[in-house]
Amino acid sequence: MNILSFIETISRSPEILSGISVCFFKLTSLSPLYVAEITRFLKSQPFLCVNPLDLDTVPLEQAQAQLQMSFLGTKHFYVLKNIQALEIATKKKWLSFIKNYKGPHTIALFDATADFVASSDCLVIDIPEKVTLEEYRRLVAVLYPKDHVASIAETVVKLFEKQTTIVVDTACILIAYQNMLGTSADQFLQQIITKVIPADKSFFTLSGLLFARQRKDFFSSLVNFKDYPDEFWTVFWSDQLWQATLFVAKAQETSVQEAKQLGFKLPFSFINKDWRLYTPELLAQAHQFLYSLDYRLKNGGGDYGLELWYHKFFLGKF
Repeated sequence: MNILSFIETISRSPEILSGISVCFFKLTSLSPLYVAEITRFLKSQPFLCVNPLDLDTVPLEQAQAQLQMSFLGTKHFYVLKNIQALEIATKKKWLSFIKNYKGPHTIALFDATADFVASSDCLVIDIPEKVTLEEYRRLVAVLYPKDHVASIAETVVKLFEKQTTIVVDTACILIAYQNMLGTSADQFLQQIITKVIPADKSFFTLSGLLFARQRKDFFSSLVNFKDYPDEFWTVFWSDQLWQATLFVAKAQETSVQEAKQLGFKLPFSFINKDWRLYTPELLAQAHQFLYSLDYRLKNGGGDYGLELWYHKFFLGKF
């Protein structure tokens, strides 16, 4: 089932989840903004009691015991977070538990590497990396059913005429701006569209320099991107780190050839050689530091956190 069909179905027929034990959301990229929007949508449904469960902070036995108990028959919808940050052995235990889970609650998991088979009590929902204009319109309608404007901003329509699809996280940014600004959105989007949708090749090169730990060349290249805010970089590097963590874990567990199926957004230099400089644990720690930095930025934190993250990354110490 496609994610848009899932959301539209839930909006019309919430009873579809009554007999479901597992909702597996199959990711093709990190898409943190899209995942956040999906979670927000689920929380907005009056029939769902949505609770996050951080697998990276709650001990495995405690978390699994929580999922197997129900107070007075209350059914919760647990969104499992940070499974990609777990060590390989712990992640395997979790996946085995989830695949055999039969309630009393519903578990929701977002992941790219796990393999689930749809059944009468397990929904598999595909989350694509990109959306078309028609899918963009549907996304606006389901995410903001009461507030969304009837027509899509002309700037967005022209964007789709140029490239037919856009990344789902970019779509979420554009939708948020249009929902907030209403009829004034078009003029604003014209001004920021090139910053919301960067040139992939140049960012590809920058990412390669970071992973290669070429400090001098990296900072020289970073000067060319001085107009991009820290909030953009936390999302961009989070995506790169997530992809890199999956790649290294797969390369160590099986083979580089199999890992290449997960590294389609990573620089060639990382895929060919630089991945050997890292462990999944180090990359997960770097991601966690970046996540904390993003939280501070959004809550009025200092301006130098990202520079600290860069230097810690080059040192390999978090």
